[in-house]
Order: sequence, then C-alpha cells, then structure tokens
Amino acid sequence: MPKNTVEYDRLLWETIKDIQKTRELNHLWQQTVESLTKALGASRCVLYPYQDSEEALEGAIAEFCQEPYSEILGQELIVEDERHLRLAIASKEPVVVNGFPPNDPLERQSMLLVATRFNERVNALIALHQCDRPRQWTAAEISFVLEFAEAVGYCIHNVTLERKLQEARQEAVAASRLKTKFFDNLSDKLRNPLNGIICSLQLILDDLVENAEQEREFVHDAHRCAMSLYKIINDLLHFAGIKDREIDLELDGQINLNRLLDNVERFTKPPAAHKQLSLKIERPKTSEELMLLGNELRLLQVMLNIVGNAIKFTDSGVVQISAEVIHKKIVANDRELSGVVEFQITDTGIGVPFQYQSRLFEPFFQVHDPRTSPYPGTGLGLAISHKLIGAMGGQMNFHSMGEGMGATVTFTVPIYEE
Repeated sequence: MPKNTVEYDRLLWETIKDIQKTRELNHLWQQTVESLTKALGASRCVLYPYQDSEEALEGAIAEFCQEPYSEILGQELIVEDERHLRLAIASKEPVVVNGFPPNDPLERQSMLLVATRFNERVNALIALHQCDRPRQWTAAEISFVLEFAEAVGYCIHNVTLERKLQEARQEAVAASRLKTKFFDNLSDKLRNPLNGIICSLQLILDDLVENAEQEREFVHDAHRCAMSLYKIINDLLHFAGIKDREIDLELDGQINLNRLLDNVERFTKPPAAHKQLSLKIERPKTSEELMLLGNELRLLQVMLNIVGNAIKFTDSGVVQISAEVIHKKIVANDRELSGVVEFQITDTGIGVPFQYQSRLFEPFFQVHDPRTSPYPGTGLGLAISHKLIGAMGGQMNFHSMGEGMGATVTFTVPIYEE
C-alpha cells in the first residue's frame, strides 16, 4: 500500500488507465472494487448502483472481499447503511463512518463512502470497509479515493451510454428487418385476395359458370376475398394514422355493456360455428345496466379484433368472453372513477411461446413467418387494439402458458359515471 501522495498519484494513473479500457459494465464494476480494495488495503469494497430517479437504494452489485471476512453480495441493505449512503450522495466529499458496534453484522470497524459522478449526477456509490482495526483515513488516501471515484463515474457513464447506443442500434436493425419482412410479404397479402376477386368475377363475366349454384359460389369467394382485403387495408390505414401521435378519441360515454356483448356475439358466432368452436359469453352478475366510458365503435373494433384472433388461432375447443366489474379508484381521461370492467378473452388454441409474449403488442410482429403461416394477418391488430384501449383509459395484457396451451387477453374499460 502506498505511503505518500506521489506513490498514490502513480498508482491512480496506472489503475485508471486499466479501468478506461473496460467496455463491459459488470467488468467495470468488479474491476473498480478489486482495484480499490488492493490499493488501499481495505478489508472489503462494495459498489451500489444508483440513478437519480430511484427512491430506494438497491443492494450491492459488485464486491471484492479479503479473507477471512464474509461476502455480503446479495444481502439486503441495512437501514442505517442506507442513511449513510444517502449522506454520501448529497456530499461531494467522502463520508467516514466510525464507531460501529461490536456486533456489527458486516464486522466493520471503519467505513469510507464516496459517490461516483458524471456532470454532477451520481451514478454509483462505493463503500470501503475496514474490519481488522479502526482506521483514520489520511489526506492522501481520501484524495486518491476522490480522484478514483471521479474517473470511475466518467467510465460508468461512457460504458452505460455505449451499451444503450448498442441496444438502440440492435433494436433499430431488428425493427428495420421486421418492417422489411412485413413489406416483402405485404404485396402477397394484397395481391392474393385481389386476384381471388378478379378471377371469380372474370369467370362469371366470361360465362364459364355451369349453373346458378356455381355462380353463387364464385360470388361468395369474391366477397370473402374482398372482406379480407378490406381488413388488411383498414389495418394499414388505421395504423398509419396513429403510429406517430397519441390517439385523440371522442369518448361517447354510456356504452351499454350488454349491447356491446350482443354485437360481439352477432359478428363472431358465425366464424366460430364454421370452425365448430364453442363460443361462450359470461356477463357480470349484476341487475344494473352497466355503462362504459369510451368510444363505442373503437371498443367494438378491439373486441372483434381480439375475439377474431382467438377464433383464428383455435382449431378445436372453446373461445370464452367474460366481463367482470372491479371496484377500485382509478384516474382515466383526467377523471377520477370508481371502477372498471375487465374483459377476458380466453381460447384453447395454439398459444404463444414465452419468448415472444412481450413483443405481441409491437407493430408488424408475428410469431409465425407470414410467408409460410397458415394464419393470415398483418401483425397490426394487437398493436392497434393495445393503443386504442390505452386511449380510453384502460390497460391490456396478454398471457399464455406456452405453445399449445391456449391464450388469454385481458383489458379494462372504465365504468361511466355521471
């Protein structure tokens, strides 16, 4: 261990030079605590992460401990230690703590705390423990710790910034690939139904139908293709209108819940019956007519989107829609309300693997390759529905136990109040 300022200056230069080469945050933290422990002959050095937005301090994230003292990584922060750490955050000078009780759980007799900073903002806290003796920290040691902490704060900022930039680049590349893949397949999605319409009608116009029944079949095919094309174009136009701004919906209020569920049943029962699925609707157990606060047309669009997905991805079994009243104080659309209706759409379909579930509300994202998937779609339905529910003051979530285990979508809509 150095004895004077000159020796500490030389050690500081060598140590900082090594730390500045580090490009990985966990390695930087570990190198920091190891270097400080050895340079100052401390018993233990611990590093705590910190962000200005944090209300509570977390436990240690890096540690280097000399024998025979025990490691504390993973232990909860002691309340008294948090008070000392907060003092170090507020102070630009190291904080020295002495007079620990004989039964101190960390065996400390002395502690030196210092915050690392970048542009006056704290980004970590360093604690040096002396366990073998009471310690009077010299001016040279404190100067060394201060300059070391300043360099570490700068390095933490740079490495963190570099990591965030790398993550942003990766996300941008992934988003670009996703959009490229989407638009590569969009032409097929538009051309296929359009070709179906043209071919069916052309056969009729060329008098190539054998009888009225065959003609009706061709008209039915053309209509089915037209509806598919309409849905794709509608999703694209809707998404183009909301992707770069917040949705400003006109909230009708007083949306009759029973009427909404009746409409959902009317539109979704035929496709469910076509696939021989059981469609069940469970309404709230209340004698009162429930009214919802929202936009009725958009709420019906969300319901048809979610239930339509459940039917599409279910080959056998049940699609169940339930609505439950939850009484709790919420603030929605700048109004304090006393409750919500939680809708739950559950199916017994193909489910979604865990690794994809967090991305289902991303625009254009599809679990299956759209070029080979037997389930057609644009990958925009859930993204649009999620944003519409948010605009109406509700929340939407997705859950599946995994592939082949079915899926559940839940979302809330505020209850209308006079």
